Amino acid sequence: MTCVTHNHPEGLKGAEAVAAAIWMARNGSDREKIQSFIKSEYYPLDFTIDGIRDTYEFNETCQDTVPQAIQAFLESVSFEDAIRTAISVGGDSDTLAAITGAIAEAFYGVPAELEEQALGYLNEELLGIYREWQAWTGDDGHGKYALLTDHIVKLEESQHGEWSGGSRNDGGTIQLAYVDPSEETWLFLADFHRFADCHPEYELNRYKDILEQNGIDWAGRPMEKADASALDGQAVLALIMGVIRADRFSEGTLLHFLKSGKITEWLKRLEQLDE
Repeated sequence: MTCVTHNHPEGLKGAEAVAAAIWMARNGSDREKIQSFIKSEYYPLDFTIDGIRDTYEFNETCQDTVPQAIQAFLESVSFEDAIRTAISVGGDSDTLAAITGAIAEAFYGVPAELEEQALGYLNEELLGIYREWQAWTGDDGHGKYALLTDHIVKLEESQHGEWSGGSRNDGGTIQLAYVDPSEETWLFLADFHRFADCHPEYELNRYKDILEQNGIDWAGRPMEKADASALDGQAVLALIMGVIRADRFSEGTLLHFLKSGKITEWLKRLEQLDE
């Protein structure tokens, strides 16, 4: 994706290095492992922040910004310390701090008081964009599945949709019946697809395999009888995806699962997992 705006080889290399560091930080790697991987695959990191602070100058290139930002994180002991260390280098300090902060957030998390203070500087428009991004990614501070579980009450109160058509006009032409989903059903579907797109780690394109691994056949009745109380998040998401995909072949499947309460039952299981 970086090649859309930064297609220089060094730009691609820098983006890969930062993405790798973030991924490793989010998945339990310590600083030593992150450092070792970056040194073996991307940059030698043969300097210290103290060693370059007096001579470092403004430089907007990846090869003279990304290594310094990563090193600032590696020498840190907390999120705030990482940001302070990056800024202390000077030069292109906003870029340095942004890169360092992205890795530090994945490793340490952001202290609540700093997050609250930072959000206080945003006007309503920028705050709205921030909230929209949180909703898009499902990371709004209320649990990883909050983007979906926020629909529970609305789906319980919604009519979900109705069958329309199916009548014969005076000319003898048959109008095929079709499902007309409610607005809330459309919104839920949109958010579910957003969640799936933002979380490829759940591999929901493999929903059939995931269901089979949990002893559930991909067919209407077996899915409806599935006991979600012991399923993990991936399996519950696969159930919902299975219903959505089944609806493409047999229209009305999703409406049936909504009206029967199974979709909200599965969402409540996700809510339970978040708790």
